Amino acid sequence: MGDQAFDWLKRRADIFQECRRVIGTYRVYHDLGKGPIEVTVTVLDAGPDAGLTRYSVEAATDDGRFATGSPQPQVDLALSHVRWTDLGKP
Repeated sequence: MGDQAFDWLKRRADIFQECRRVIGTYRVYHDLGKGPIEVTVTVLDAGPDAGLTRYSVEAATDDGRFATGSPQPQVDLALSHVRWTDLGKP
């Protein structure tokens, strides 16, 4: 079901080519030296045709702070490229 919906969305002319499927959402605590903050981490997959930009990661706090990094060919690389310090910015 999920693959069918994702494929349908990717074929739509009015949907941006950056269509990515959520492959995992995680609630974690991240400590930037001022005490831990709760963060929602979402891992996205653009599919095998995306090649070197297949996986990306978004991290967000409940108060609206946001961090991301450049898309990568592997999940672990995408996670390591997130600019986590952006979560500490006002």
